[in-house]
Amino acid sequence: FAAVGTGVGNVTAADPAAVRFGNGRITLTDSLVSAEPGPLRSGGIRAMASRLDVTRSTFASDSNARSAAGLQLRVGDLRVIAPVATGAPLAYLAYLGSFAADAGNAGPVSITADSILLSGSSQISTQALDTATGNAGNIGITTGALTIDSGASILSSAFGNSATGEIVIAAGAVALRLGGSIESTTYGAGRGGDVRMTATTLAIDGGRIASEAERGSSGDAGTVNIGVTGAVTLTNGGIITSSSFGSGFAGYVGVSGDTITLQGRSSIQSDSFGPDGAGAGEMDINARILRIESGSEISSATEGAGFGGLLKIHGDRIVIDNAAINSSSFGGTGTAGIIVVQTDDLSILNNGQITSATTGAGNAGLVSILSTGRVALATNGQITTATSGAGRAGDIEITATDIALASTGRIVSAQTGAVASGDAGRITIVTDTLNIAPATATAISTSIANGGQAGEIDITAKSIVLDGAEIGSAANG
Repeated sequence: FAAVGTGVGNVTAADPAAVRFGNGRITLTDSLVSAEPGPLRSGGIRAMASRLDVTRSTFASDSNARSAAGLQLRVGDLRVIAPVATGAPLAYLAYLGSFAADAGNAGPVSITADSILLSGSSQISTQALDTATGNAGNIGITTGALTIDSGASILSSAFGNSATGEIVIAAGAVALRLGGSIESTTYGAGRGGDVRMTATTLAIDGGRIASEAERGSSGDAGTVNIGVTGAVTLTNGGIITSSSFGSGFAGYVGVSGDTITLQGRSSIQSDSFGPDGAGAGEMDINARILRIESGSEISSATEGAGFGGLLKIHGDRIVIDNAAINSSSFGGTGTAGIIVVQTDDLSILNNGQITSATTGAGNAGLVSILSTGRVALATNGQITTATSGAGRAGDIEITATDIALASTGRIVSAQTGAVASGDAGRITIVTDTLNIAPATATAISTSIANGGQAGEIDITAKSIVLDGAEIGSAANG
């Protein structure tokens, strides 16, 4: 830089992009840089560089009895790298962040960078430890490209009565691979922090984005809200979730994108597990094209007395291929959540299904399909509700211009199992045309296996074609 005093002058730079963050480079290797509050100062760290490399090192602002000022980075490229190794000593981890270990709050972590890479046993985090009465800090990240690879993570967590911080990310391309994660977690009575992301694209390949209340906790899980202008892709067991394994509520999950694709047993979910769970959160999925494939699932589940969350899905075109949209109540008294699907074109095939089921005293949820165009079920594609316990199977409501069931397509509400006693649900269909091809079993049906009542079937249509097919209601017990 050039000092011009009170006069007028020009400042030139060989690399203007680098000067935005400074034109130097900071490298930390096998190092520990930590600041704590003192009697007069709050112990913050600020760094500015064209590139910051943190390799097997710690770069932290930690609180004590006083709150810390936190960690602020303004860099061109940020690389936080450590070897991928389980049980590695602390010296071989790479860490950026802030800890609370006493009464003071952990400081916020604020990072602005052109690109960020986290790899191996590396982490950006803010945490309130089990000895703390202070809270975890917030994490704010703004970047053009974010890659989290090979088990690396962005994490906010808290124990005891401490609150977890929120994680807010504004990015271009985001990629989570091979166990890479973005997580907000509560282990105690404090509420889990929210996870909010805006991005151009999001690819989760064996990674996860989560806000969770862990087993033994009483705090609620935070929300997960993701808005993407382009493609959202989950593969190889990729997960987006807000779930509770303790006595608190699971949080809201919202995902929007131009296209959303789930493949390879991936999932988007809000679940309440455990007998004391307060209930699952609402889910809201929006896309122009939504594809759920190869064992993947969008689901809401409850195990205890809490209700399952409302599951709302909207897409111009939705394909469910050997996959599921699922709302379930497992053995408890809580009612499974309602499923509402709005689309112009719905295809369910290759054992794909939209289903709500109960195995206990709680009822299964309503399944509502609203389509301005076609609903097609082929190759064991199904829309079902079921009970194998004392709870009632949910109702099925379908409104569409055209409904077509191939030979193994099914719309079914049933009571099943030797100990089931709940009633089957009602099926209501409103359509211009209903076509059912030759079927090996009753194509549209309600049934009971034991005591109880099979549900009514109410169809309003301008044209119905049953080509060697049946619509039926049966009491088989």
